[in-house]
Amino acid sequence: MLWRNKRSKKKRKKNLFAYSVVFGIFFIILVLVGLLGVSRLKKTLFVSPVPKKHVIARFVEKKVEEKKADVETLLRSAHIPFSTVEASGSSSFVVLLENGANVLLSKDKNLLHQVSSLQGILSRLTMEGKTFALLDLRFSKPVIRMR
Repeated sequence: MLWRNKRSKKKRKKNLFAYSVVFGIFFIILVLVGLLGVSRLKKTLFVSPVPKKHVIARFVEKKVEEKKADVETLLRSAHIPFSTVEASGSSSFVVLLENGANVLLSKDKNLLHQVSSLQGILSRLTMEGKTFALLDLRFSKPVIRMR
């Protein structure tokens, strides 16, 4: 009987060792799969609140082109003769009138108000027989540089 107990104890130890090895390998595989899965989840679930630079640049260019088209439409509807409208920097448009004068408009202010101010100033200066080289409507009070 004593011999049987020794044998069964050895067998139990071997079985316990085998189960421990299998469990250890299973646990390591489970941890690795979990880490890989979590790392992939982080990549797919994380959405940056700040867009990448090229996305911002395309969005800004699109906005500038839309506003440029708005300025041209407003100038046409106000019957103001102009040659070109160009974006100047990040805060203004330069309108070249047909008479060669430049008009600076702010992108940040209401374009309709600026175009109506331009229309009023142009009609007043035309009545007075004066010509200007530059009209800056970016500020609260217009700045006029006469020729």
